[in-house]
Amino acid sequence: FVIPGFPPPQKKKKKAERAPPPPPARTLRRTSTLPLVADLSMPLPSPLCSLHAPLTGNPIKSVFARLSQKMAGGDVDADLEMNMGDNQLAGDVTYNRNGNQVVAHVNSGNSNVVERVELSRDGFKGTFHTGSQNVDLQAQVDLDSDTNMLVKMSQADNAASVEINHNLDADTDVQVNLNPSADNMGANVEVTRRLDADNTVKPRFDMNSKKLTCAWVRKLDAGRTATVNVDPDNSFDLEVESNNKADWSGKISAPWGNPGDADIKVSRQFSF
Repeated sequence: FVIPGFPPPQKKKKKAERAPPPPPARTLRRTSTLPLVADLSMPLPSPLCSLHAPLTGNPIKSVFARLSQKMAGGDVDADLEMNMGDNQLAGDVTYNRNGNQVVAHVNSGNSNVVERVELSRDGFKGTFHTGSQNVDLQAQVDLDSDTNMLVKMSQADNAASVEINHNLDADTDVQVNLNPSADNMGANVEVTRRLDADNTVKPRFDMNSKKLTCAWVRKLDAGRTATVNVDPDNSFDLEVESNNKADWSGKISAPWGNPGDADIKVSRQFSF
């Protein structure tokens, strides 16, 4: 009510309600380092290309892990890959001690979980295949200060091959591959020529097919390398790699005259 001669009473203002405090920020603590590699396929816009590679489900196709451990006076390193589609585990388990190296190639999807075992020391290497019970041997020797020879023998193929590498000068190397059981001894010759500090060309000639192919390698910034492979009768490849495993890499392969059938692969390792 209002008393005559006095101002009407003022209504008390309600204090503004304080907003509740925000929830405390959550902190993710890294407990391990797990590199992931995602092979991504992506369509290219028309009319440039009509590549059809839809992504279905999880685009991460495989997960890689590297483990290291000391054991029996040596070093054990395991490089394993898990396929996200079938959850199969495959990779290499390596044991090094006093110049001897043993590598076991494992695959959980194979009836023989250990597919093959390799033993190597200096220039010798022997491989035993558990499924076929066959043995492969190879030996490497320096013929002189500029020439190296590698001999390989395969019990399964009943074949042998010889690879000779010769250094012509500071910028030129020649590699000759021979297969005695093939026509013309299966010979092919590759010349590596360093044009400058950033560019290298590698022409290759096959004696049987009479085919000449060529690769051009160029060093880019930030430790990246671009490689162009040209096969005039078949395809064209462009690959960009990096010496930093955490960097992106990619490869495009396309047949001559039909870029719509190009294959694109992009990969990177992520650490969590």
